[in-house]
Amino acid sequence: MDVRGAIWDITLPDVLRLLGLQRSIDFTTNEQKMELTLPNGSIIICSGTDDKARLDQILGREYATIYANEANDISYLIFVMLGTRLSQLIKGCTNRFIVDLNPGGEGHWTHKIWFRGIKAQSLLPLENPEHYGKLQLNPYENRANLADNYIEDMLEPLTGDQRERFLNGNYQSNNELLVFRTTDRNYFELSSFQAWANGRYGSIRIIGGLDLGYQNADAFSLIAYCDGDPIAYVLYEYKAYRAELADLAAGIRKGLNWINLEIPWYPNSQLIPIYSDTNTIRYGKEGDKKKNWAILMQMYGFNTMTAFKRDKDFHVEFMRTLWNDGNLKIQRGGPFDDERAQIVWTKNPTDGTIEHIIDDEVYHPDTMFSILYALNYILSYGNTAWNAQKEAGVQPDPIIHAAKNYEKMLRDQEELESRQDALNELLGSDEQFF
Repeated sequence: MDVRGAIWDITLPDVLRLLGLQRSIDFTTNEQKMELTLPNGSIIICSGTDDKARLDQILGREYATIYANEANDISYLIFVMLGTRLSQLIKGCTNRFIVDLNPGGEGHWTHKIWFRGIKAQSLLPLENPEHYGKLQLNPYENRANLADNYIEDMLEPLTGDQRERFLNGNYQSNNELLVFRTTDRNYFELSSFQAWANGRYGSIRIIGGLDLGYQNADAFSLIAYCDGDPIAYVLYEYKAYRAELADLAAGIRKGLNWINLEIPWYPNSQLIPIYSDTNTIRYGKEGDKKKNWAILMQMYGFNTMTAFKRDKDFHVEFMRTLWNDGNLKIQRGGPFDDERAQIVWTKNPTDGTIEHIIDDEVYHPDTMFSILYALNYILSYGNTAWNAQKEAGVQPDPIIHAAKNYEKMLRDQEELESRQDALNELLGSDEQFF
């Protein structure tokens, strides 16, 4: 549920009624902008952070109080950006940032800051931990506002992590469920990448991955590797909720321009191949707008093409192996760093066994998939260091080798057919391209 449905239409009117305040007498509202104005000039503004336009609107103003509702859906970077707007000067007023959430995994940035007293990115102690107060509530303390027997019938029968979260109001360790457990060797600074790249500029390749989303986020990543070296660097990440096509294109363009600026020795960034999922996302009023890899290629000139999506579970396990070996490098505080603390395996509710299938209902890992699409290509065609047979110096079995060649032929054919079908659909449905 978004901010209009949850706060503007339900919570705020209920609070105003409980306070005995009446519209036009004690306050006025602007329904379109979701703004409430009080007689003393104070304004309450409801807005979301799930698309670029609304976030830009928030960042264009100053505030005395910021309240982040359901912060489990807000990234740490957005939290930091919002904090920069807590700058309104009002005599006698202490500016405050208030955060609430249903607690998830202990890897979330809110747990690090408020419960462990450390910074979310560097993990160093907070300079002023006394500035971070917290109040922990659970349904027992809110029984008067809940339906009869709701706790007994719906919450008390829960077990494990679900019971901890929804009944006891606690964070869950999820240690045994985490897909990507982090160590310092998974992080890199740009200077260390430049040192790794020095002397082999002509051998380094950069591949893009793109995960399209409507209800979920768009995510775009750029991955650098060198054939024969097992390390892959996630150089650039972009993630935005409910972004329109132009916003997504701007995010991709920013990444390609970043390559030009920070890695000037790399040849034409415009030619970097970007492997995208094959969905066509329809958005806007009555779905009258759409975005897919073919439109991005046709309208913006990106070198987009369809990603290999077969054997997803195998590729997730491969990505996890790279991560555990310290061979997948990311920068601190980026979208994947936020995600990896929340991506969990599925737990069988019957016997409690852990199944190596990502639990999308707990968290949908958009950035992970964008990285995965790039890695899938590299694994298939790009890096001999990731081929266990070649690493061991073992000659492949001729039958297996033939089967792999045949599979490559099928994938190439599938890609060509998919690109042709998408372009035919685009050309046949959009008159502007004739």
